[in-house]
Order: sequence, then C-alpha cells, then structure tokens
Amino acid sequence: MAIASTPTVAAGGKEFGLQTTIYTNRKNTTYTHTLDALLYTGSKIIESEIAQNVGASAAWVPPLELMQHIPNATSARARIRCRTYDSVGSFVGYAFSDYFDLAVPAAAAPTISSFTATPIGNGVPAAWGLYIKGYSQPHFRISAAGKYGATIKSYIIRQTSTTGPRIPPLYDPDIESGVLTQAGTCTLKATVTDSRGLTATKTLTLEVVDYEPPRISDAKFERCLADGTPDDDGTYLKVYAKLSISPCKGKNSYTATVQYRIKGASTWQTAGNYETAATKIYNIRMTDSIYEVRIALQDGIQTSYAGATLDIGTILYEYDPTGNELKFKVPVAFASGPDYVVDSGTSGSWRYQKWASGIVELWGAHQVKASSSTAIGNGYYSSQFSIALPFGMTGAVVSGTASNICHICNADVEGQVVVFRLSNYSGISTTTQYTARLHIKGVLA
Repeated sequence: MAIASTPTVAAGGKEFGLQTTIYTNRKNTTYTHTLDALLYTGSKIIESEIAQNVGASAAWVPPLELMQHIPNATSARARIRCRTYDSVGSFVGYAFSDYFDLAVPAAAAPTISSFTATPIGNGVPAAWGLYIKGYSQPHFRISAAGKYGATIKSYIIRQTSTTGPRIPPLYDPDIESGVLTQAGTCTLKATVTDSRGLTATKTLTLEVVDYEPPRISDAKFERCLADGTPDDDGTYLKVYAKLSISPCKGKNSYTATVQYRIKGASTWQTAGNYETAATKIYNIRMTDSIYEVRIALQDGIQTSYAGATLDIGTILYEYDPTGNELKFKVPVAFASGPDYVVDSGTSGSWRYQKWASGIVELWGAHQVKASSSTAIGNGYYSSQFSIALPFGMTGAVVSGTASNICHICNADVEGQVVVFRLSNYSGISTTTQYTARLHIKGVLA
C-alpha cells in the first residue's frame, strides 16, 4: 500500500532569507514530491511553491518577499505541504510537516536615507549657513522607509551629548526646535521604528556659534571747531568710540554711522561713516539748538546705539562796568569739595539719588506691553511708552536695557515723564510683557 511522505524541516533557526533543508522521509526510493510552503498570516494562508520532482530532500530559502504579507509581525507561522507521486507519476497523497516559526531577519529593519538640520535664521543672513546663539532654530528632516511591506510608525530625535546647546526630544520627521540659547556643539540621534517594531538610527552634529549684540564703548561726543578744538558754540561734531562685533566664523561685518538731529526732531540725519577707535570731526553745522547725537553700529544681525545730548553754549555771566560787578545768568553755588549725595530713596518703582550739585539719578524696572509693532527699515519698533517720574528733570540722558533681545530707543524726558520705545529685528509682540530697565541722569528741575 502506497503511503504519502511526511516532510520535516531541519533543526535550527528558521528565518526568511536563510537556507534550510526539507526532508521528505519517503517510504519508497522511487517516490517523487512537490513541496509547498504555507504561510499563516492570521487572515489568510499564503502558498509558495518550493520545488517539484524532489527525492529525499530539498534546500529551501524562504523568500524575503513573503514578508510583505506580515508587515506588522516579526515572525510567521508556517508548515510544509508534501504531495507524493509514485514511480509512474500517479498521485499517492499528501501530508504536512509540523508547524514552525519563520523569523524576520535584522536585514528587514527600516532604513534612514537622510537626517538633516537646516538653520532658520530669524534675522541671521541665510548666506552665513550658521546656527547663531539666541537667534537660530534648527529645522530637522528625516527621510526613512520600511522594508518588505512594513511602514514607519514613529520618529524621535534625541540629544545624545551632555554638552553644548540643549534640544528637547522631537517626535516628527519634519519639525523645528526652539531658538538655540547656548553656544557649542551637540550630537543628535534620529531613531525610526517600523510597524514590526524594528528600528534604525542615524546621527548628526550641530554647532551653535556664539553671538553678542554689537558693542560700543568709550563713546565721546562734543561740539568743536573745525580743527577739533572743543567749543560749546562749535558747529562741528567730534566723535570717538570703540566698536566690536562677534566674528561669527568670519561671516559677520559691520557698518557704523554717526547720526544727529535737533532734540525733538523725528528724523535722524547721517553725518558720515565711522571706524573704530578713531577721532573724527564732522561738519554738521550745528545751530544754537540742543542736539542729539549717536553712533549706529549695525552688524549682520542687529543694530546697537550709543549717544549723547549736546547743549548749546550758555552765557553764564556778564560784567556790569557801572556797578563794577559780575551778574550771573544761572544759579551759582560755591563748594570747597567734591560733589556728594544729599538724598536717596525710593518713589513708586523708582530708586533715586540727589547730589549737592543738583544732579539727580533714577533707576527703575518697569513692565510694559506694546499696543503695536511697526517695521521700519531692518527693524521693528513698538508703540511709545510713557512712565511718570517722581520729579521733573532737565538735560536728562536716558539709557537702559530690555528683555527678549530688545533695545531701548527714542528715549527722552518730557516734563515729569520718560518716553521711549522698544526695538529689535524679529518683531515686537503685542501680547508679551517686556521688562524695561531704565537709568536716567539729569538736573533736578
């Protein structure tokens, strides 16, 4: 009686793409067989022919393409069907092997073809191609694909280095991080996971270049004659200052201009360019008015200012020959020693000091919120703020700093009120509270 052969699969690990041996265990040496693999995917059975006219055994490499049918699993249940034929080719019958598992190999893991970061400048010239501290944001992109029917289910970008700028985990293949607030170099790793739970990784290094706003130091402005001789009634302007900028790997450069206007005017005039640590004289034909003068130092990212207010020459006294006396036109006090503080304290949000000479200084930190933001040239300017002072001042000079990389500009004292605006190169928010730290020095009115 003819009996169908019952196949067995060689012992050991069984894996897609890895060769194994199938034994027919035939009952008669004249028998031949047709071998098929049956793959059980849960919803259906996939048949794959292995070989025909098989005698005692056959080598089998489970096709990688079969994994298309199990995109969400790392293995598949399988067994071998053996159809037996006698010496004259008559069908004897068929039998199955025991069930076994076919594993998905490591080679089926997904691939990452690219993991890149592109700087978003926020005012940094794109041509620099740099990440600048306090301005730039990285825009990350991951290009990845699953294999043999698998799809990408998750993405994550994590910083692996413990130094340099800090970047939180990100979970999207096309995403930007926040503004980088630290200089240095960091390493990031992208990990993708496919529908089988297999992963792939790729790393990149990101360098953030240090940056500080343009700096103007030791600035001096004075009226003078054409030859540079200081003169309170001079129509010429003499300027000296030291300028510095962050090099930004040699990409950064600057222009500096000397600007002036009659106090209270809305428009600044340009006297000319300026080079660092040079004494330069400008013929700006100053009249008998109070002038505001400044240096505008602009690098590739933002502009800084340093300035002063120049009073007109004042007649302090005249000689009266009839009475043989000097008549003073301003209050006069005679002192035998240096100036000194006569009063100090607080008034509202202000701290103050009053000096014997009549000089008064104010310091205060104030919360302000802009009602509008206007783009002018390369920058943005807020609406004007007005803050009451505890007492009136004349000849006041206002300086200060502001939060969120903003600058104090267009500052002046009008009666018993200080007015100013905020400026920057990325836009003034109308919903954000900014902290303005002001210092005012003048003469008590």
